Amino acid sequence: MKGSARQHLELFRSLCGDDALGNVMLVTTRWDCIGPQELGSALRREQELMDKWWAPMRKMGSHATQFRGSRGEAEVMVLELMRDRPSIVLDVQRELVDGNMEIGETKAGRQLEQQQKTRMVDHEKLLARLDAEIAAVQRQAQSADVAQLKERRDGVQVETDAWKMLMKRRGGMNARVGAKMREKVEALRASSREALATSLSVFVAVLSLPLTVVKFVGLGG
Repeated sequence: MKGSARQHLELFRSLCGDDALGNVMLVTTRWDCIGPQELGSALRREQELMDKWWAPMRKMGSHATQFRGSRGEAEVMVLELMRDRPSIVLDVQRELVDGNMEIGETKAGRQLEQQQKTRMVDHEKLLARLDAEIAAVQRQAQSADVAQLKERRDGVQVETDAWKMLMKRRGGMNARVGAKMREKVEALRASSREALATSLSVFVAVLSLPLTVVKFVGLGG
């Protein structure tokens, strides 16, 4: 659970809100790839996730499970998520529809913007440090080390440029999608009330527009 993973987990909670966490499943994967000698270490790692990182979500009703890669297990997890549950409105939906907020004004949007700014500052500091290291190595005429440092710097520069482009192209964060979302839900209700009978159908239908926020997160690596 390094910095970006923790940030993504926090952003996910902001999108959902505490009331929706009872409908969340936390899944650890690749158990089918763990040999007998690694099992103890894997179980300790799982317990660390449970106790340190997932505890607040589990207290709010989130369910944790293991996945060993079989189709049957996957179907059981999907069916568990699809079973009848109390109707839930996500925090981001409430903010966008009832509050008529822009995406960037929501709790998740504000959190994402701060994460982007922090990531940019970190990249700029790393570039400055690498430039200083390259200059020091060049003075010592160590060409092999210079080439290695420059290669690393080029990689960081690519990431930095990507973040700068993302910051410039954040117009979608200023969108107000509440009215469109209401229209979409009403149209779906009119055309197929039966399709909206399950909580999963409602979730997919209503969340399709707010998922533009999640697409920004995907660029974070």
